[in-house]
Amino acid sequence: MNRANNSAADEIDIAISGAVATVTLNRPEKLNAATSSMLDQLPDVLGEVGDRRDVRILVLTGAGDAFCAGADIGSRSTLSGPAGVVELRARADAVRILAGLPQITVAAVNGACAGMGTALAAACDVRLLASRSRVTTGYLRIGVPGDFGGLYHLSRIIGRSRALEWYVRPRKVDSGEAFSTGFANAVFDDETFADGVARWCADLESLTPLALRAVKANLLDQDRLTLEEYLDEETERHVAVRASADAREAAAAFLAKTRLRHTDDREALIDGEQTPSVLDHPS
Repeated sequence: MNRANNSAADEIDIAISGAVATVTLNRPEKLNAATSSMLDQLPDVLGEVGDRRDVRILVLTGAGDAFCAGADIGSRSTLSGPAGVVELRARADAVRILAGLPQITVAAVNGACAGMGTALAAACDVRLLASRSRVTTGYLRIGVPGDFGGLYHLSRIIGRSRALEWYVRPRKVDSGEAFSTGFANAVFDDETFADGVARWCADLESLTPLALRAVKANLLDQDRLTLEEYLDEETERHVAVRASADAREAAAAFLAKTRLRHTDDREALIDGEQTPSVLDHPS
């Protein structure tokens, strides 16, 4: 994996492998709790990745055995008065950028995920959890209501009432509950977590690039457009992508694979075999 960029303080690492960019919060000794400098850098880091046409998937994760334990309370600034509002809002722009990236975004939650970490995971398109992961909002435990758009995105993932409960009754939600509520798309054993994330990314990476980007554009549009407006945009994208060389090659490969499968099925019938493919895909 080739490093594309790295923050001066080594608090955020960016690595590119094929069409996948991995952004790693890098303070494992502090469970990747975010410092002021890390939060100042994060919007620019995400924006730089978003500008890359060669990147189709962005993975956000944490170093070591944690995703992000929230903001580092011991190192954060005072955040008081109008200046504090400006400072925090500028840092929270990381969530707006993350949620609006043209790439598919994957939160690889490899352990503790709390506060701002939960907000960042919720802003991603997909959340993959290690079985050891525990997710919490935690804000009210330190007497604050929450930041970084956590409730905004969480309510869209698990529903308004449950999201509110996660905030006003902060507790550690285990990976099983995170999956059952829809917060997690998949949960992997701790030992196989890295392989599971890699397989997810490989599946996405194998898809037609133009179509994948168009699906993400459709996803973003459904949040901001009326149904009529959405159908206009969706239809235009579909026709444009359908005419591309990528789509023609994908369709040809699919048809060739389908013909081969049906040929195998017919040969199996002639030989008198009852194969699973014949039973599952009757002609």
